[in-house]
Amino acid sequence: MPGDTRQALNTNQENTMKTLFTICALSFASAAMAADKCPISGKPADSSITSTGKDGKTVAFCCEKCKAKFDAKNK
Repeated sequence: MPGDTRQALNTNQENTMKTLFTICALSFASAAMAADKCPISGKPADSSITSTGKDGKTVAFCCEKCKAKFDAKNK
């Protein structure tokens, strides 16, 4: 393979990896932002009050009362 072609392939692979990394970083940032609010009340969540949803994801709540409501719905 000529040198220019090899360099072009490496550049394309590099750009693809940068794009994938950016997408992953934005996904995690979105998830973190969503976890800042209680899904029951919409108030700021307390990271020490958590439960696991049906999808296996950890969910944070503002209080034990909201956690209990969530747990009752997700039995």
